[in-house]
Amino acid sequence: MGQGPGKGRGVDVKPPARAEAISARIAKATGVPSLVEKLARLPGADLTSLLLLVFKERAKRTKAASVLRQFEKDRFVRPASTMARSLLGFDLLAASLLNDGWEFVELAPLAPFGAVATLTGLSQDWAIATVRGTEVVSDSTNVLAMEAALRLKKAGKNRARVTLAASQRLTRPQAYSDPAAQAHFRLFGLVSATLGSRRERTLDTDALRDQLAFYLRLLGRVEEIGLEVRDTEVALTDLVGGQEDQIEREVLAPLASDFTSVAFRLAPERDWGRNYYTKACFYISAARRDNARLELVDGGFTDWGEQLLSDRRVQLLISGIGADRLCSSFASPS
Repeated sequence: MGQGPGKGRGVDVKPPARAEAISARIAKATGVPSLVEKLARLPGADLTSLLLLVFKERAKRTKAASVLRQFEKDRFVRPASTMARSLLGFDLLAASLLNDGWEFVELAPLAPFGAVATLTGLSQDWAIATVRGTEVVSDSTNVLAMEAALRLKKAGKNRARVTLAASQRLTRPQAYSDPAAQAHFRLFGLVSATLGSRRERTLDTDALRDQLAFYLRLLGRVEEIGLEVRDTEVALTDLVGGQEDQIEREVLAPLASDFTSVAFRLAPERDWGRNYYTKACFYISAARRDNARLELVDGGFTDWGEQLLSDRRVQLLISGIGADRLCSSFASPS
């Protein structure tokens, strides 16, 4: 699966080192039993101040030559392998295809500490924490979800829909076994948040259809920026049961009428993301010139809006397309 908003739901990742072993080794080296646990109990401001002092002292001992060595070998700091002009062209095209009502926002490079762990239930190891109580953004849809939640909150009791888009370079620390996966990559992400009435518990098929239509318009136009995409397919999965007829009628049928060259199907066999998404999810795949098929877009409904606002009326649909994977794998021969 292409790198997208789902934190590697369909990607095999190498298991991280055991936290218990690391904690024991540090405690032994410092002679302070349960050091990690004691530090974790410090007030946030005290811990931040302590870590800043530690890194200040470490920086004093760092030489320019060692900085260059790290820049040469550290996968987190090396420039992207994808050509910058290709990524810029992709962003400009994608932004131009957003319908009225979508707001294209520029996100900060940092998110609140715990943004991934609290919303998704994934380990904090899946994001890079900073010493100032933040974390490097590893999924822009998390941040877009928070921004959408704030806007719904400001709307009060009025029914509202918030649709946000962003393009951002993300950093993910896990070690992928897939050699094509990168430590950092650009994601063009979408979030649709709806606050309905207490009686409206049906699937938000308007949001689902709107996001899918955007990606299909985009993939249908990428030849303008030197990319060649063939045999696009949309696969949609009902995660709760009993919604397939509604999905067929309100999502797949209208889209099939508008995008006649695209294949559409229901995908009940999908097994990844079932503990991550709720209600329904989807992916979009396409073939390259060599007929190899890659998944480019991944998305689905989550419970993040409900968590953030403590309101079960919120429906939140996220999705994203990895620009690096698309631009590097589907470039037309010059």
